[in-house]
Amino acid sequence: MTITEQHRHDLHTRLDEILGPKEATTLMQHLPPVGWADVATRHDLDHLAVLQRSELEAEMALQRTELRSEMADLRDELKGEMADLRQELKGEMADLRQELKGEMAD
Repeated sequence: MTITEQHRHDLHTRLDEILGPKEATTLMQHLPPVGWADVATRHDLDHLAVLQRSELEAEMALQRTELRSEMADLRDELKGEMADLRQELKGEMADLRQELKGEMAD
């Protein structure tokens, strides 16, 4: 049975008749505003915390994996560019040596 505001009002009215207005109000204030099935228990909250922690840990692991992969890609790209620069520098140095040898021969 779903507790409606009318049910709550009827209960308060009856308690008021039996216990008196002050006591009826005090008792009604200790009842949940919704049905007991809608009230979260400590166990519910603990379970939710465990689920959220698990989801967060899984997301963090995924982020770490993606970051490591991106860093490895950047490292490989940088190594390739450095190798290209070395080759280019070697070529420039060889050209410069040849030019200097030619000028020294003259």
